[in-house]
Amino acid sequence: MFGLSYYVLLLITLIVVVVLGIRRSVPGPQILGLCLFLSAYVLFAPAALEGMTSGRAALDETTPFVALSGVAAAILWLAWHGRTGRKRPPVGRPRSKGAASARPKRAKPTRQAASSSAKAAAARSGAQQRTTAGTTSKPPPEPAPKKPMTVFISYRRDDSADVTGRIYDRLSTEFGREHVYKDVDTIPLGVDFREHINKLVAHCDVVLAIIGRQWLTVADGDDRRRLEDERDPVRLEIVAALNREIPVVPVLVGGSTVPPAEDLPEDIADLAYRNGAAVRPDPDFHKDVDRLIAGLRG
Repeated sequence: MFGLSYYVLLLITLIVVVVLGIRRSVPGPQILGLCLFLSAYVLFAPAALEGMTSGRAALDETTPFVALSGVAAAILWLAWHGRTGRKRPPVGRPRSKGAASARPKRAKPTRQAASSSAKAAAARSGAQQRTTAGTTSKPPPEPAPKKPMTVFISYRRDDSADVTGRIYDRLSTEFGREHVYKDVDTIPLGVDFREHINKLVAHCDVVLAIIGRQWLTVADGDDRRRLEDERDPVRLEIVAALNREIPVVPVLVGGSTVPPAEDLPEDIADLAYRNGAAVRPDPDFHKDVDRLIAGLRG
């Protein structure tokens, strides 16, 4: 339909359009669309004119005009786009100093900056965790189990054996039989009873001195008060407790009172100044023992 020169002219036209488009910073899709439009126009417009003319001669005359008109339209469009479009620096040429300063460069993150950012993020995370931990209510720690109280009962059998047995039963029920000592008569043979009493009293938390009406006046076979004998077990028990500053509680039974200091041997005279508790017979016995136990527990 067309000669070789016609296609060569079309190829040159497309090259010119592409070069001008690139120099004018025309987007690639627009350059491609313009080339397609120009090719279709140059190739198919003469064919359309052929149907409107009367022969080959007329077609040969109009073909150069159609091709030139398409090229002229493309060049005019590119020129117009170069004036109104966004101007960009030519491809392959360095930008001017003004253009370089107009657009600030984005600083590349350095290792030091990345490390600082990581440390700051870790610090914020740690602070948030500490804040969360500080605001989160923790259950209170469970109190440590209390050590069972150990009670030593000091008494005279000739004075208060019956009521002491009842008191011992109540205290054994309350604190456990293994934590209440009453009789020291079962001292192993060959053992110094003074050391044995000292060891027993040293393991106790409190000593109860059961004092009845005859506690102060009970005498031995020589008609001498037992308290005057330095080997008297009751006296040794009270001395051992006072020397170790173990609380000694006078428990008054049978309507007795705390003996005055002048009636006591010097090493147990402090017993006269210890606060005591009265345990009356029934019907007040259990109530008084309850009060005694509450006082021991403090």
